[in-house]
This record gives sequence, C-alpha cells and structure tokens, in this order.
Amino acid sequence: MIYPRYVFWPWLGSYGLATIGMGALTHFARKIVEASPTLGPFIYALLRTGLAYGYYLTVRDDQYWPFSSETPLTTEAFKFGVTFTF
Repeated sequence: MIYPRYVFWPWLGSYGLATIGMGALTHFARKIVEASPTLGPFIYALLRTGLAYGYYLTVRDDQYWPFSSETPLTTEAFKFGVTFTF
C-alpha cells in the first residue's frame, strides 16, 4: 500500500483503536486458551489473524479509518513458492 500523505493525529487515532482492539482480543483469547488447551491456540490464532485482516481491509479503503482520509494506492499480488533443501 502506498499512502498519498501522512497525517499524524488521524494516524495516531487509527493506530490507537487498532492497538486497543488487538489488546482486548488478546486478553479474551488467552482466556479461551486457558479454558481449552487443545483448541485454544488455534482459536487464538484465528481471532488475531481475523482482526488484523479486518483492519487491513478497512485501511485499504480509508487510510486512517475511522477518520475520513484519502484512499491509498493498493497493489495486490499473490506469491506461491516451494523450497526443497537437501
């Protein structure tokens, strides 16, 4: 993603909301891991990855979500690779 310009205060607000959300989710997910040691780590990883991807999708369309801002230039690619080591 290429951002057209950097505005500190909206960035700080957006980053702060994302950090608070991730912290709350981490606290909740750790309780799940304590309750279910077998499936807990898998659910923990799914929840954190889902939140990070959701935040990525919101900033992809609005640079400093939830504050109004410009849409960044987005380049999307898919890379697949296999490595063999002998």
